[in-house]
Amino acid sequence: MKIHRHLVHEIVVSLSSIFKDLYYADKVIERALKNHPKWGSRDRRFFAETVYEIVRNWRLLWFCLGREISFQEKPLMELFRAHWFLQ
Repeated sequence: MKIHRHLVHEIVVSLSSIFKDLYYADKVIERALKNHPKWGSRDRRFFAETVYEIVRNWRLLWFCLGREISFQEKPLMELFRAHWFLQ
């Protein structure tokens, strides 16, 4: 499966909203899907599943990275890469 940059960027933005701004994950995902009506079913499924998986394994992924928790874009991209590697 090919991963597009806009999906990864939206995943990072969503994770920041969930953990930094303390919004509920389902509401963040719902808002992101509503803002991108042209995404196909595979893109929508990939986005939602990835965000939920990263939220579920948040501490484990940071432990695997060996870094402290950060909400900046670059560390969250590294967190996504760690998740993708472990999948």
